[in-house]
Amino acid sequence: MCTLYSMTRSRDAVGKLFKVSDNRLPLFDGADANFPGTTAPIIRNASDGERELVNQSWGFVLLMDGKAPRRVTNVRDDKIQSSSFWRGSFEERRCLVPASSFSEPKGLKPAVWHWFALKGDEPRPLFAFAGIWRNYKGPLKKTARLLRLKCLLS
Repeated sequence: MCTLYSMTRSRDAVGKLFKVSDNRLPLFDGADANFPGTTAPIIRNASDGERELVNQSWGFVLLMDGKAPRRVTNVRDDKIQSSSFWRGSFEERRCLVPASSFSEPKGLKPAVWHWFALKGDEPRPLFAFAGIWRNYKGPLKKTARLLRLKCLLS
C-alpha cells in the first residue's frame, strides 16, 4: 500500500459501490491527501457479518525501544503470515480501503510525487485497496512509552 492516497468520493458513492447500508455508513470527510496518522474510512465486516464503514487512523503503530513510534503502511507479501506484527490482522481483520487516487514518490530530497487514478466516466473514479486493520490504544510519543514502562516496573 502506498503512503499517500486520496479519497474524495461521497458517502453515497462509497455505500453504493461497496454495498454498505445507510445505517452502517457514518459521515466521513473526504481528503485530497491521506498520510499515515490521518483518519480515513475503511470497510470491514461487522460482528454480524454485514459490511460497515468505520473511520480508522491510517497506519499500524510500530513501537521501537529508544525511538518514537512510527506508522507503518506497507507489508511484504512474504512476511505477512510469518510476522507476529501482521499475522493476526491478516488472518482475522481484513478490510477495503476506499480511494480515488494514490501517489508514489520518485527520487529523494526532494521527492516528486506522481499521482495515479483509474480511468472512467468521471475523474478519479472510486476503487479500493485491500487492507488489514487493528485497534491500537497506547502512547504515540517516545516519552509516553518510557513513562508507561516505568509505571509498569514500579
